[in-house]
Amino acid sequence: MRLRWPLWAALALCSAMAAAAEPDAAAALVERMKLGEGFAELAYEVAAKTQTYRALAQSAGLRRAQDAVREELERALPKYQPRWDRNLADAYAETFTREELDSLAEKQNASPYFDKFQVRQNQVGRSMQAKSNALLRDLVSEALKNASSRLTPPK
Repeated sequence: MRLRWPLWAALALCSAMAAAAEPDAAAALVERMKLGEGFAELAYEVAAKTQTYRALAQSAGLRRAQDAVREELERALPKYQPRWDRNLADAYAETFTREELDSLAEKQNASPYFDKFQVRQNQVGRSMQAKSNALLRDLVSEALKNASSRLTPPK
């Protein structure tokens, strides 16, 4: 007996298989181009704009506050970086085809899609912000809390 799939079912299966492959290609792109490396610096920039950071700088001195917050961000980063990179890969997978992702991962700025890669950074950034705003906030909160505990003497 020969199974006959409706056309819509076959198309849905092909579509699902293609979508499942794209995040892997996007993850390779993020890894090879080290696209997630700016996470710690972005977290520091966000932390430095908070009232908690200003209070730490005022009570402990700017240099000590900077050092403590950076150290705490680096300490907490391994807990958050994999999710950041996954979200980043998902944002690229939404924006580029598997062929484009593979080419960019392999050839980077020599890829024929590199111009598109540069042009679409704002689109990827918006997607990434929606996906990772809470993650960034959690990293900053944890680092500030830990830095505050280190710098604030017990009462």
